[in-house]
Amino acid sequence: MALRIYNTLSRRKEDFVPVKQGKVGMYSCGPTVYDYFHIGNARAFLTFDVLRRYFEFRGYKVDYVQNITDIEDKIIRRVVENGEPIKALTTRMIAEMYRDFDALGIERPTHDPCATDYVPQMLAIVKLLQDKGLAYRTEAGDVNYAVRKFPGYGKLSGKSLDELRAGERVAVGDGKNDPLDFVLWKKAKPGEPSWPSPWGDGRPGWHTECVVMSLDLLGEGFDLHGGGQDLCFPHHENERAQAVAVGANQSGGERAGPAIGELHAAPVAPAPRFQPGQYS
Repeated sequence: MALRIYNTLSRRKEDFVPVKQGKVGMYSCGPTVYDYFHIGNARAFLTFDVLRRYFEFRGYKVDYVQNITDIEDKIIRRVVENGEPIKALTTRMIAEMYRDFDALGIERPTHDPCATDYVPQMLAIVKLLQDKGLAYRTEAGDVNYAVRKFPGYGKLSGKSLDELRAGERVAVGDGKNDPLDFVLWKKAKPGEPSWPSPWGDGRPGWHTECVVMSLDLLGEGFDLHGGGQDLCFPHHENERAQAVAVGANQSGGERAGPAIGELHAAPVAPAPRFQPGQYS
């Protein structure tokens, strides 16, 4: 019996057919490491762990990528609250994440890249989008993606532009041409971590890291991309807008964005962190 997986792009369950015979390339959006993960995060991690194990049981060689977001607004706010270096916080939270993985019996992914290791690649894709007329620099120094210039925006989430709203993680700020535009490169504020760029010192927006990581580690035409159901919009919609715009053929046929199949784990309400051994 064939494995059937729901494809968010086509809105239906489809028989799984690997791009490369005997191999599976899969990518899931991982955690933002500013705190311990909760049971809702754990459900998504477990979903992809079970899927990965099933593929291996069926004899596939699985190349599984789960990224780690180690630069983001929540992280910056937390290091300010804690009064500690950003690297100290993220290193500690990554270690705690894997401690909880072990307690839950979740296997390590094949690759667990951190966003800060991919800043040069993100800068390159932002520059390419700007050269294509799909990104613009604001007077405040940010670089935004011009959503209405990409004709396929909303196709993944099934929403029209009029229904959509700006991403929750990035507040709508001055200088946007449209409230739906999202940040690709964010100008650094005093005291924030930053990297040099053609637009001034800053840091990458949240939606670009998975595009460059998936292309670098899995290449074009990998099999599955997913994450928590809440990531379909805006995160995965924004990923797709970038990948398709730069000509990344990741679907084998139609240029569908960062996946052939978009697989999402349904969210669960957050719960207090499980302490290993507390129920033993």
